Amino acid sequence: MKKSHVLFPLLLIILLVSCKGSDDEIYTSDDIIGAWQLRAVLADPGDGSGEYEPVRSNKTIEFFEDGTFVSNVSFCGGSQESGEGFSGTYDPETGSIVPQGCAFPGSGIRYSFEGKNLIIHLPCIEPCGEKYKKIH
Repeated sequence: MKKSHVLFPLLLIILLVSCKGSDDEIYTSDDIIGAWQLRAVLADPGDGSGEYEPVRSNKTIEFFEDGTFVSNVSFCGGSQESGEGFSGTYDPETGSIVPQGCAFPGSGIRYSFEGKNLIIHLPCIEPCGEKYKKIH
């Protein structure tokens, strides 16, 4: 068998594997600009066994280039139901958001990225958080 008959299928396989798609893409602080919708919440019972559980929610948060955000739900009360508008600022260098009108210790609420998900780490006694997917 000629070498070209062996190399062509091998190159085709490598090409297909390398063009797998953007499912493995990881978001960074530069990707925070835009609108995000709540898709899962974490509430740990205190023993470290908590996992993110999917939710159906209209809770959204939108980040703007000027360092501000708006949300249709307050972060002060930990609600997941949409209602009156809510706003604040965020800092991509520290990974924090500071909601207006809330008393949080330190520099606010931390956020991070897990793959293509935005994780907001709420200030709870036990681990808790919210997982968002970008909607635009």
